[in-house]
Amino acid sequence: MTVAALIVAAGRGLRAGSDGLPKAYRPIGGEPMLLRTLRLFAEHPAVGMIMVVIHPDDQPLCDGVLAQLGTFKPVMITAGGASRQESVLRGLEDMAFMPSEIVLVHDA
Repeated sequence: MTVAALIVAAGRGLRAGSDGLPKAYRPIGGEPMLLRTLRLFAEHPAVGMIMVVIHPDDQPLCDGVLAQLGTFKPVMITAGGASRQESVLRGLEDMAFMPSEIVLVHDA
Protein backbone atom coordinates (compact mmCIF):
# COMPACT_ATOMS: atom_id res chain seq x y z
CA MET A 1 0.00 0.00 0.00
CA THR A 2 1.38 3.43 -0.93
CA VAL A 3 0.69 6.39 1.32
CA ALA A 4 1.40 10.05 0.58
CA ALA A 5 0.99 13.12 2.76
CA LEU A 6 -0.31 16.42 1.40
CA ILE A 7 0.61 19.25 3.78
CA VAL A 8 -1.25 22.51 3.10
CA ALA A 9 0.82 25.50 4.25
CA ALA A 10 -0.15 28.25 1.81
CA GLY A 11 -2.29 30.34 4.15
CA ARG A 12 -1.29 33.53 5.84
CA GLY A 13 -2.72 32.65 9.28
CA LEU A 14 -4.31 36.06 9.77
CA ARG A 15 -6.93 34.77 12.22
CA ALA A 16 -4.10 33.62 14.48
CA GLY A 17 -2.70 37.15 14.66
CA SER A 18 0.32 38.42 12.84
CA ASP A 19 3.92 38.70 13.93
CA GLY A 20 5.24 39.11 10.39
CA LEU A 21 5.52 35.38 9.69
CA PRO A 22 2.88 33.18 8.07
CA LYS A 23 1.42 30.80 10.65
CA ALA A 24 3.11 27.66 9.30
CA TYR A 25 6.53 29.19 9.96
CA ARG A 26 5.86 30.52 13.45
CA PRO A 27 7.78 28.72 16.18
CA ILE A 28 6.20 26.21 18.53
CA GLY A 29 8.60 24.86 21.12
CA GLY A 30 11.46 26.58 19.32
CA GLU A 31 10.73 25.07 15.88
CA PRO A 32 8.61 26.26 12.96
CA MET A 33 5.16 24.65 13.01
CA LEU A 34 5.72 23.29 9.48
CA LEU A 35 8.93 21.53 10.55
CA ARG A 36 7.15 19.76 13.40
CA THR A 37 4.37 18.66 11.03
CA LEU A 38 6.75 17.46 8.32
CA ARG A 39 8.87 15.53 10.78
CA LEU A 40 5.86 13.47 11.92
CA PHE A 41 5.06 12.39 8.38
CA ALA A 42 8.71 11.97 7.33
CA GLU A 43 9.39 9.65 10.27
CA HIS A 44 6.27 7.53 9.78
CA PRO A 45 7.21 4.27 8.04
CA ALA A 46 3.96 4.06 6.03
CA VAL A 47 4.37 7.48 4.39
CA GLY A 48 6.41 7.24 1.21
CA MET A 49 6.07 10.73 -0.24
CA ILE A 50 5.23 14.23 1.00
CA MET A 51 3.83 17.16 -0.99
CA VAL A 52 3.89 20.61 0.65
CA VAL A 53 1.62 23.32 -0.75
CA ILE A 54 3.00 26.78 0.01
CA HIS A 55 2.35 30.40 -0.80
CA PRO A 56 4.70 31.40 -3.65
CA ASP A 57 6.21 34.17 -1.49
CA ASP A 58 7.20 31.61 1.16
CA GLN A 59 9.71 29.61 -0.89
CA PRO A 60 12.75 30.87 1.09
CA LEU A 61 11.00 30.10 4.39
CA CYS A 62 10.05 26.62 3.18
CA ASP A 63 13.59 25.98 1.93
CA GLY A 64 14.89 26.81 5.41
CA VAL A 65 12.46 24.36 7.00
CA LEU A 66 13.36 21.60 4.54
CA ALA A 67 17.06 22.14 5.24
CA GLN A 68 16.34 21.36 8.90
CA LEU A 69 14.18 18.31 8.14
CA GLY A 70 16.93 15.96 7.00
CA THR A 71 14.85 13.18 5.42
CA PHE A 72 15.55 10.96 2.47
CA LYS A 73 11.86 10.64 1.62
CA PRO A 74 10.75 12.63 -1.40
CA VAL A 75 9.37 16.04 -0.39
CA MET A 76 7.89 18.04 -3.25
CA ILE A 77 6.76 21.66 -3.16
CA THR A 78 3.97 23.29 -5.14
CA ALA A 79 2.24 26.67 -5.08
CA GLY A 80 -1.14 27.01 -3.44
CA GLY A 81 -4.23 28.85 -4.58
CA ALA A 82 -6.51 31.57 -3.27
CA SER A 83 -8.36 29.20 -0.91
CA ARG A 84 -7.55 26.08 1.08
CA GLN A 85 -9.77 24.09 -1.28
CA GLU A 86 -7.84 25.32 -4.32
CA SER A 87 -4.51 24.62 -2.60
CA VAL A 88 -5.53 21.03 -1.83
CA LEU A 89 -6.65 20.56 -5.44
CA ARG A 90 -3.34 21.91 -6.78
CA GLY A 91 -1.42 19.62 -4.47
CA LEU A 92 -3.42 16.58 -5.54
CA GLU A 93 -3.01 17.46 -9.22
CA ASP A 94 0.76 17.81 -8.80
CA MET A 95 0.90 14.45 -7.01
CA ALA A 96 -0.78 12.65 -9.93
CA PHE A 97 2.58 11.66 -11.44
CA MET A 98 3.22 9.52 -8.34
CA PRO A 99 -0.15 7.93 -7.57
CA SER A 100 -0.81 6.67 -4.05
CA GLU A 101 -3.51 4.42 -2.71
CA ILE A 102 -3.99 6.72 0.28
CA VAL A 103 -3.40 10.48 0.49
CA LEU A 104 -3.41 12.05 3.95
CA VAL A 105 -4.33 15.76 3.82
CA HIS A 106 -3.11 17.83 6.75
CA ASP A 107 -3.22 21.57 7.44
CA ALA A 108 0.26 22.66 8.57
